[in-house]
Amino acid sequence: MTNDPDYSVSYTTGPAGTYTMAMTASSPDGPRSLTDTFQVAEAIPVMVERTAFPTRIYPVANYPVSFTITPVADISGRVVETLPASFALSDVTAGGTVQPAADGGLTQSIEWPVDWQAGQTYTLGYTFDAPNISPLLFRLGPLRIEATNGAPVFTEAREWLIASDATKTWDGGGSTASWSEVANWNNDTQPADNDAIVFDGTSNDNSDWDAGATISTAASISVTSEVSRWPVRDAR
Repeated sequence: MTNDPDYSVSYTTGPAGTYTMAMTASSPDGPRSLTDTFQVAEAIPVMVERTAFPTRIYPVANYPVSFTITPVADISGRVVETLPASFALSDVTAGGTVQPAADGGLTQSIEWPVDWQAGQTYTLGYTFDAPNISPLLFRLGPLRIEATNGAPVFTEAREWLIASDATKTWDGGGSTASWSEVANWNNDTQPADNDAIVFDGTSNDNSDWDAGATISTAASISVTSEVSRWPVRDAR
């Protein structure tokens, strides 16, 4: 598992205003394009950075999230993070508390009471465990900061999307060819039930189906044209 994105880019903005981004990716099903915008302001009341945040997850794993927040002026109030009600939350830092979803509600939240000084940097965090469902997009946020009287101080510009992707690819990185050796799979975890399993030619070594293999039902098994033979053999 990793919090690193599949793709990233750095860009230095110019004057305040609205900036448009366009991205095109090549895929086996043809090109896919995405256009979006973001705002650059002359001044903001608080600087917020998600220093640990996954954008694509392997759903059986737990993922840490952290923010660093630097207020421009003193703030007394609360910070609120909104999450799906289906997430199991743990390791909430800095005195934050989980506010469960109301009956039938789709979201829950974490609230941190804050009494912050201008120019100081503060760190908040938690860990989440998403439902073992794939593929699926989860929505989080936007993070918001409110004064003690409820007046808004800052709200992130948009929600965040997290893609749940249970695809497991054989990369043959282990010291043996055993299916159960986790180093042979991307993210160094062997496939679990309902994962989509891929043999794409990253490694042309056979996978030995050994007694330590724990999966009983796969969502699918895909063998691409780069693989010259059926890649799994019975080694039990």
